[in-house]
Amino acid sequence: MPQTGADDYISKPFNFRILEARINTLLQNRVKLHNYFNSQNINTEVLNPPPVDEENKEHEFLQKIEDLILEKYLDSDSSVFQLAEDLNFSRSSLYRKIKMHTDLSINEFVRSVRIKKVAELIAQKNITISEAAYQAGFNDLKYFREAFVKQFGTTPSEYKKKMKK
Repeated sequence: MPQTGADDYISKPFNFRILEARINTLLQNRVKLHNYFNSQNINTEVLNPPPVDEENKEHEFLQKIEDLILEKYLDSDSSVFQLAEDLNFSRSSLYRKIKMHTDLSINEFVRSVRIKKVAELIAQKNITISEAAYQAGFNDLKYFREAFVKQFGTTPSEYKKKMKK
């Protein structure tokens, strides 16, 4: 299929059983992606995902965004407008695409990637939690702690203790 952005194509006249099967497959793939990127696992699996099929364009797209965030946008002054521009999207198109795949807003997705980066830093390096938070672009430690607990279900210090064991 040419680069049209479509997930599937069915020519007319079509068989309703085939249409229903394709729709179910597309919905199942979306649920799998949603669950994968919203998992509450206390590890850095999303930052280093297992290899995936090249046909899974949604996963590749989300991974590209995560890589770009980690590469360029860990500072707190980065903007969603610049991220959208780097991806050749309008801000609203990027928001819709992220929301569709992860059920998160673009700001929540960026925050999630930053928190996962902090989790990776405190698990692998011997630095303080506040240093790791600042490196990932968090300037307000109270806000960071609340977001970390929301995402991982544990405080950063408890997480660090678990990772050292």
